Amino acid sequence: FRSSTSLVLLLCAISGAAQRVKNYGGRLSRRSMGAPLVPIIDHSDPPFTIENMTCDFFTQPLNHFVPRGRSPSYKQRYCVFEDFATDNTTSPILFYVGNESPIENYINHTGLMWELAPKLKARVVFAEHRYEGKSLPNVTSDCLSYASIIQALADYAKILDELLNPHNEAPVIAFGGSYGGMLAGWFRMKYPHLVAGAIAASAPSAGFPQPAMNKIDWANRVLVAGLGKQYPPDDPTKQEPNECPNNLLAAFPLISWLAETEDGRDFLSKTFLLCDPLDDDGSSLLTWAQAIWFDLAEGSFPYPSSYIPFSLLHKIVSLPPWPTQDACWKSSSLHKDWGVQFSGNRSDVRYKVAYGDSGLALDVDWDNVTSKSPTSLSSIMNSPQVVGLLSSVRDAVSIWYNITKDVKCYDVSQAAPNLEMSHTATMESRRLRETSDPGKICQDAMHEMGSWSPLCCNDELNLPMTFARGLGADFFWPPSHPRSVKTYKDIVEGLTPAPCYDPDGIYGFSKEPYDPWSTMLETQYGSGENMDGHSNIIFSNGLLDPWSAGGVYAEHPWNNPPYTGPVVQKITDTDVIALIIEHGGHHTDLMYSSDSDPASVTKAREIQHDYISKWIKSFYEKTEGTNV
Repeated sequence: FRSSTSLVLLLCAISGAAQRVKNYGGRLSRRSMGAPLVPIIDHSDPPFTIENMTCDFFTQPLNHFVPRGRSPSYKQRYCVFEDFATDNTTSPILFYVGNESPIENYINHTGLMWELAPKLKARVVFAEHRYEGKSLPNVTSDCLSYASIIQALADYAKILDELLNPHNEAPVIAFGGSYGGMLAGWFRMKYPHLVAGAIAASAPSAGFPQPAMNKIDWANRVLVAGLGKQYPPDDPTKQEPNECPNNLLAAFPLISWLAETEDGRDFLSKTFLLCDPLDDDGSSLLTWAQAIWFDLAEGSFPYPSSYIPFSLLHKIVSLPPWPTQDACWKSSSLHKDWGVQFSGNRSDVRYKVAYGDSGLALDVDWDNVTSKSPTSLSSIMNSPQVVGLLSSVRDAVSIWYNITKDVKCYDVSQAAPNLEMSHTATMESRRLRETSDPGKICQDAMHEMGSWSPLCCNDELNLPMTFARGLGADFFWPPSHPRSVKTYKDIVEGLTPAPCYDPDGIYGFSKEPYDPWSTMLETQYGSGENMDGHSNIIFSNGLLDPWSAGGVYAEHPWNNPPYTGPVVQKITDTDVIALIIEHGGHHTDLMYSSDSDPASVTKAREIQHDYISKWIKSFYEKTEGTNV
């Protein structure tokens, strides 16, 4: 929101795709003005969908924290499946705490719940997050101010306490992934009398500013580790040389140097099959070529999946199995040796790159690239190794930019084919061209933004481990910040806080400058570093997922990679554990099981089943003791 110099740009950097869109710091829009599309799992049709469930609405106050009757209300959608339960009063409840998409998305994809339910003889419940899907308020003032974590958790507590489990006779296990994983963990922390345990999958709950102070590029360090793996990454027999990270690091300053001349720009335009001739310093091509890697890593599933593309592009199209490694090994030749050689200090971004048979050598000093090579530009452009290197980058990123398999040329101004505009730009143009009616503005904003952008503003949520790249520990260039920037504090000191975007004063966002330190969130939920006093929470993280950089651990796996520690880390003696999934993507463990699953994912689900069974047994034992 606001301009690129505003601190608000940093808020809620919850996806790699969002980082490439100016004036917006959250996920891209996933909804149309009509009925939501429903992504499906590609390796098998989901055996259970919303059609199998009984869905209804529960009236909730928009503000749970004013005297009863003083708040506007809204209707929250929820869906229940009871066929596995033996007793609809006391059978366990597997409860999905909805997050930032319509409920159908989670019903279709959260196979772990559907597979555990018959084993546990449990009811299955999915509750939709406020401001998502059909759970939209009908208000005309301060209409986005009720989108917040504390209100969402209170919704889930109220629907359990008053409707689904009114006498607390059934053990409730909360499930959630990503932001939903954060919610699941916090739900257990804040309402332990209502929730017996929680599976907090891929939850960056330790990604707040204080614990992530010195981890501003750690998410991108995870990407390097993924790029360095074989295809498939879980096959220990594959030990071929892999130059993928080195080739990317070499290609980016080469693009910038070639773009300095008209002939170089023409060569880049032809090599990358651009629709329009490159007409800038190469920055647009660099942004385009670098933007996809976070999203590919999130989608590190062992089968084709539409989950990540749908979340970001609002299209039901699939990435292939293991997309990061596919980009290097199958879709391109980026893993091959293209003659690239480095010398100097890469960790300080002060090094020389030689480009094989071309005779070209580039000197890189932070964000500057120069060359003293006498080689002519024509000999460089005719070099098989230079052409092979750049063509391999093009082919690698086509896994995303040609995900529809029908793209004839590439538009570097787009993050993907038919990408929607950012929420801020969309809402600004809609407001100016269509209406001044507050009710219409509010409804349009809810449909376009959903819960995520307003929540980021209201809760001042910052996750700094995604804020920097190219600082000497990954494959990106140029660096995103000056050489003096080492910590989140350094980033904040160079920016000016501003209120969230509310041009008409209708949304209800605070008029105070945005707090870059997420102070209130850390006060309410802790930093994720001290779990004393909490119990029965599994924080699971896949080491191929960049969000694992913000996970909750006893020992952080990215302190000294590669991680060789235990699969289960005991954080407390009261069953707060970190579950490390070596070949897991973004909450892979919540997905349906597959014959393609790596052993680490299968083992993680078995561990989760064992702990959940233990928590349920303990609940019944305590309940029986209370009733004696």
